[in-house]
Amino acid sequence: MSVIDDLLLIELEQLKKVYIDKSLEVVVKKVLSINSKYDNKIKIGYKCDASLAFAAREIDDISWKVSDDEFVELIIHINFFGLQSVNSPLPLNLHEQIVHDVNNDSNELNDFYNFFNNRLVELLAESFYKNVLAKNNIINDIWPNILGLALQVYSDDKQVFYRLMNSAPLLFGNRISSNNAAKLIENFFEFDRVYIESFVPRVIELKANNLTRLSKANSDFDGGFVLGNETVDIQNSCMIHIYLQDAKEYLPNGSKNALLNKLIKFLLPHHILYSISLHLPKNIPMTLSADNVYLGWTTMVTSQEQPQTIYLEGI
Repeated sequence: MSVIDDLLLIELEQLKKVYIDKSLEVVVKKVLSINSKYDNKIKIGYKCDASLAFAAREIDDISWKVSDDEFVELIIHINFFGLQSVNSPLPLNLHEQIVHDVNNDSNELNDFYNFFNNRLVELLAESFYKNVLAKNNIINDIWPNILGLALQVYSDDKQVFYRLMNSAPLLFGNRISSNNAAKLIENFFEFDRVYIESFVPRVIELKANNLTRLSKANSDFDGGFVLGNETVDIQNSCMIHIYLQDAKEYLPNGSKNALLNKLIKFLLPHHILYSISLHLPKNIPMTLSADNVYLGWTTMVTSQEQPQTIYLEGI
């Protein structure tokens, strides 16, 4: 291995020694900082103890190995403090924060709503940056480079910049609510109407046979650790309701189908508990035929109670 690789391994040893008792957020930030120093030679992975009990610390262990392609495969072993949703890939630091927000009677769920805000602000900042480069003649072809934003998802879209500017008051507000997030999605992705249904909390009783040996041991240390008998979970994912006036335009061969695809791609890079509900006009039949196919996506048509709705399940 090269000298720089040896230095990287030394830093990882120090990381494990010094940061093992820190929070997951602090450790991940430190790993990303180390990774940037060594040309992104670290591939970060996670393993999680999905126990229903409360462990002594967030991170149980940090391990790594050098792969054949000269990358360091780093594994962060996490003690999960709550329940995981059935459609939630672990680890979900954002999910955990949402659980704590709900547990603290916070109705704003800032981490989730600010996700939309931060992603769009990043796009807008990138657009301004490219505008400066273009004015200084560093970029010759201004339109593809400025309005394309150098992102594959938006590279073919010439109207991104203008839609972002229209949403600027929402983007740079002090706080963003579910209504503002819905309005951002509605404006940016050009949907007719959008409504966000927030997470629903529930209290789960912990049975004795679901407790880990570590948690039982911790509860006996001089009475300093208290093992709770219940925890807060999220009963459902965040539901993004999209009301369509002209449903045919959103089908795979429709002119607005790309907007749905962009919304999905916008959400996919981050682990967020979400589902998208497409509400179709009442006069559109939901029968499947050669001329009327509403399952162009991997979707699930709802039951008879809501015959005009299609769900797109998120991660």
